[in-house]
Amino acid sequence: MTFVNRLTPYRVTQLIKSRRVGRHSDGRGLALLISKDGSQRWSLRYKAPNGRSREAGLGSASSVDLFAARAKADAARAQLAQGRDPLATTVSAPVPTFGTVAEELVTVLEPGFSHPKSAWQWRQSFNAYSKALSALPVDKVGVGEVMGVLLPLWTTRPATAARLRRRIARVIDRAVALGHRPHGPNPAEWAGNLDARLSRHSKRDRTNYAAMEFEAVPELMRRLEAEQGVSADALRFLILTAARTNEVRLATWGEIDFEKRVWSLPGPRAKNGRAIKIPLCEEAFAILERRRGQGAWIFPGDGKSGQPFHAALLVRYLRRLGVGVTVHGFRSSFRDWCAASHVSFEVAEAALNHVVGNTTTQAYLRHDLFAQRAAVMERWGAFLRGKVVPLVRKPA
Repeated sequence: MTFVNRLTPYRVTQLIKSRRVGRHSDGRGLALLISKDGSQRWSLRYKAPNGRSREAGLGSASSVDLFAARAKADAARAQLAQGRDPLATTVSAPVPTFGTVAEELVTVLEPGFSHPKSAWQWRQSFNAYSKALSALPVDKVGVGEVMGVLLPLWTTRPATAARLRRRIARVIDRAVALGHRPHGPNPAEWAGNLDARLSRHSKRDRTNYAAMEFEAVPELMRRLEAEQGVSADALRFLILTAARTNEVRLATWGEIDFEKRVWSLPGPRAKNGRAIKIPLCEEAFAILERRRGQGAWIFPGDGKSGQPFHAALLVRYLRRLGVGVTVHGFRSSFRDWCAASHVSFEVAEAALNHVVGNTTTQAYLRHDLFAQRAAVMERWGAFLRGKVVPLVRKPA
């Protein structure tokens, strides 16, 4: 049995960093050679048409990555299939498609992503919004093609469009670096290019989520209490904990300490990758007590699949209730309530599990402020229940 694609981008990086001297095979004759002097290069061993064993260099590993080396090796094998010796001719790989280079880029970047969902988000944005580019040779992607995928999103989904533009630019940069495109202006570059063709997004366009005024949230909570089912319980729990949709959606009973009334959110499921212990106020804890023992997930789906509820469930539920805000916007409602209730900036941001300040600031903010957060969440729960909690609006 012939093993192929034995190496991964992460493995190549580790081999180069550790200067592991030797021949590290990827299969079918392709290997990464690391010498005692620290040099690293790609090599392809093959049998020439005259029957002689030969070895072709495919470039330095500092400028040719694993995917480019495989492409060069495939081109050399194609020449051998035609009865030609790759060393007697120029080894040149066919120009890959935009979709191929995009997938290579995500695979290379994936080990460095801070959140496990990031790679999925990159692939989803390419698959959903840039299908028109996917089959094009990457050297044929120009400004017109980039504009064609950005324009439908630019005013309707500005944040998505801005992210997509940056990601397309990264793919084009990679294609140039690997020699798949000539050096020149990047068709997805903003400055001096798309900025003259597209309107500039405001910061509000990029970051704001439709949110409910915090004074109106108690009335919504009363409506939800009268409802039955996973949707109402999950939305109430999300609002009471100021958590994100996926954090609530994927919550399991094993994360709940019923004795201490604490929800331990693991780092891999937090947006910033940082684990946090979330204090459960009286109202949030009551929801869990009532649902306790109903399957592995706290908020399961339809009961047949054995999976948590669908990510779009709460969006559809709010729409059905006629509430014109986003689910994420309730975090903003909570933040506004904190400001009006004179909750300190540090405690409010910690309750939202935000990373505050630069690395120096973070080094000094090592304490999780759990006791202070617990007190704030009890006040928030009491406010949502309509209990008297003094609130003072700051002057407009």
